[in-house]
Amino acid sequence: MKSLHDLEDLRTRLQARLAPGPVEDIRIFDALPSTNAALMAQPFASRPAAPILCWALHQTAGRGRRGRQWFSDPAQSLTFSLAFEAPIDPGQVAATLSPACGLALARALDRLSPGVRVKWPNDLWRRQRKMAGVLLEATHRGPLQRVVIGVGINLCWTLDGEAPTRDEAQRAAPAQPPGGLFDEPVDDAGRLQVLASAVAALCEAWQIHHDPLRRARRFDDWPAYDALAGQAVSLYSETRCMARGRIAGVASDGALLLHEDGRDDPAPTRHEVGELSLRAQGA
Repeated sequence: MKSLHDLEDLRTRLQARLAPGPVEDIRIFDALPSTNAALMAQPFASRPAAPILCWALHQTAGRGRRGRQWFSDPAQSLTFSLAFEAPIDPGQVAATLSPACGLALARALDRLSPGVRVKWPNDLWRRQRKMAGVLLEATHRGPLQRVVIGVGINLCWTLDGEAPTRDEAQRAAPAQPPGGLFDEPVDDAGRLQVLASAVAALCEAWQIHHDPLRRARRFDDWPAYDALAGQAVSLYSETRCMARGRIAGVASDGALLLHEDGRDDPAPTRHEVGELSLRAQGA
């Protein structure tokens, strides 16, 4: 457990790594049930607030997509959320911002540990194992919308008794065994470096999302980071297989493009972000 002095020291060191930058409100906790829940419950002001970063060294009730629990190792995990506010966007935030965040994180983390890839819409893989996930949630009051981007990163995954058990890990991500960003344990300096890189990447993704001149090209380099590029996959909704085919990339709005099996039309079909999961065939 970190003391208040230790937490303040971490905050000061992180702020130095982020400056100059858009995040000045940094909240660090030794433990929280959920960083997303903490920011979703934050009261609205009369105008959009500056971005808020909430970092919990130990998240006790973290969630992933489709309500799955995210298991984290307090010693070798990063669990944090960023809250952004803007006038209400009539478009579907998750349909475009969700894969954009996954790609932005893949770019940033790949520079720290080569081999990081993104599986649509926003799971991060390294060495064919999931090592990070992203959960977007949104709420609004009056003309303001708040989008909270929650991230869980396994810095170093070991099954030596210090991390969650195999059964817990499989419940968290039954289709894919867990992995880590690094092969060796990370100290506080390394953790701060990863966090600062991830926060900067997500802030840029948010800025691009609201910039008409830049957002049209935000997925241009998706193929370079696509964990399943060109592979045969199955698209599921819960346990029901909705489509099978071969990955054809993503559209300019982040929708998955799939050459579906059994179709005469050579054009790929579109599948937007929602309660869907993508699996390599045979996995």
